Amino acid sequence: MSQLLWEKSGAWRWMVRMTRDSKPFFIGFATVCAVVPGVIGYFVMQVTNSSNPELEAKLRKNARPESLMMGQVNRERLAEYLGELQRKEDTNDRYKAALKGETLTRNPYARIQPIPKPTDKEAVQEQKQEGKKSDIRVKVYWAGSNDKENNQQSEPRRKETKMANLLQLRELFGKVLSFKRSKYNFQHEYQKTQASQPMIWKYESIERIACGALEQFHIDMQTPEGQDETKFLLLGHMGGGLSLCEVAQMGKHFDSVVECMPDLIWPLEKQAVCMNAPAHIWMPGAPMLMNSTISSIKAAGKRAPRTDDVGSSSQHALVSTLGSETSGGSVYIVNLNVPRIFEVASLNCTIWTAECHADGSQAVIGTNRGAALINLETGALSWLCHSKSDVFSQQFNQAGNVVLCGFRNGAIVTVDVRQKQRGLTDVTHKIPFSSSTSHGPSSRNVQKRTKAWFKLKGSIHPSSTIFMPSSISSLATLQTDDQYFLSSSMDGSIKLYDHRLIQRGAVQSYEGHVNSHTPIQLGVDPSERLVMSGGEDGKMRIWSIKTGELLFGTKISKSVPTTVCWPGTGTELKGTSELRHRFDEDLYNPNHSWGAWLASDEEIFYIHDS
Repeated sequence: MSQLLWEKSGAWRWMVRMTRDSKPFFIGFATVCAVVPGVIGYFVMQVTNSSNPELEAKLRKNARPESLMMGQVNRERLAEYLGELQRKEDTNDRYKAALKGETLTRNPYARIQPIPKPTDKEAVQEQKQEGKKSDIRVKVYWAGSNDKENNQQSEPRRKETKMANLLQLRELFGKVLSFKRSKYNFQHEYQKTQASQPMIWKYESIERIACGALEQFHIDMQTPEGQDETKFLLLGHMGGGLSLCEVAQMGKHFDSVVECMPDLIWPLEKQAVCMNAPAHIWMPGAPMLMNSTISSIKAAGKRAPRTDDVGSSSQHALVSTLGSETSGGSVYIVNLNVPRIFEVASLNCTIWTAECHADGSQAVIGTNRGAALINLETGALSWLCHSKSDVFSQQFNQAGNVVLCGFRNGAIVTVDVRQKQRGLTDVTHKIPFSSSTSHGPSSRNVQKRTKAWFKLKGSIHPSSTIFMPSSISSLATLQTDDQYFLSSSMDGSIKLYDHRLIQRGAVQSYEGHVNSHTPIQLGVDPSERLVMSGGEDGKMRIWSIKTGELLFGTKISKSVPTTVCWPGTGTELKGTSELRHRFDEDLYNPNHSWGAWLASDEEIFYIHDS
């Protein structure tokens, strides 16, 4: 190449002669060859550099919790390694542990004792106990759900360690973690770890509220600044009062209110977590009075049946009253934007529960005479089934075609609401009690179970009827797969059933619940992986629906927490598989948080993740 340029280019021959004959020219030429490319490269880097300090600060601020935690863990371990190198300490124990598939964790800058050389006998014992040690390590990695309830004083610090270990496993193995031929989903384990250490707040200035029903609503309120979506709680008192309470840091929609502030009661070690305190509750001075005890409150959507605000976007609630000695129970529609109360139907019987259809056009009620269907637009009532046993709990399936009815005698009956209910006296079913059903300690239940048959009139599926040991306390249908439903009875049993395997009994049981005679509700989270309930021992418990393990349990009240409200995200996707997918993707968002309300006859609690 050089020979070709020498023969063809006079400029090249001149440059070669000058660099050979003139030393200053040679130095200048070499300097230009070194500096010019560097200058060009520098300017190219400046032009193409996309660094933005504001963007970097924003990304750091919105970083996911696991990213911040992993960064902190990496910094601590890097500092530990550098310190060991500076002090020229022996690090052979790390390599020995790595050969066994272990990772040594310790306090920063604190060395452990050297690993002694085991004898032959000790080596054999170590091999025998290797399986037990592996199980212990897995319990540390996972949520640590099987810890004793009373051994939770150091839970916040232990939870941080478990979360760090779990995040390290995800970094190594991805979202699906394998161990001993079993696979674990990281998102499920992460959520279980969050549920194993919730934050519990008790609202002060609320005493003897006698709360019998509770529901959360998001209401569009008109303000001078425009329309504002505000969170409200609708409380139903056992004395017949109905209170619409605003949930906000500053109340602005009521004139005469009582401010109720949250106080952290769990964890016991009150650290710098008060920044996550929930909003205050602003209760009106005087509740709306009904004719008797409020038995249930359910969301009725934005339709306005049997009211004069048809076509509006007002939020409505379905409210039922129990009834009294002089009058029966009633069903009402409450306009929460005004608020105003409209009576839909009044019956000459006791109304224990009510459940609204998804489209808000009809509702089912459970009474001491059976179950009935009410058209909320016309007020027409038709009986679904008649029975001498009271209906304590009801639940629609996702399609709204079938309703589950839980009876006082422990029966759970599937009723088809699509068929016209005519001539019920001609459709009589005699359902045998389950021989495998265990009798509770109550003599009343034992006396009832001496009867061999359960007589029921209506459009039911006798083959789909099951019996629990005691009166049904609560029912909850899983909307992501409506073949499954949860049921609790007044003997402390909580079970998961599958409609397709109904004759084989429960597919999952949940241990630890305490109940003997109280109607205690179940609460299911939006992702339908957790179930919450109070107990007669004053404890609040959280279970994993899939595995049945008790994730958390501690005493929070001297009275019985009977009412649970676990609201969704406020979207129309509540209870669908699409919402579960969205919930999983949003699980690691810094602003993501699940929360539930729990109430007794004396107190109101708010439970959320930390």
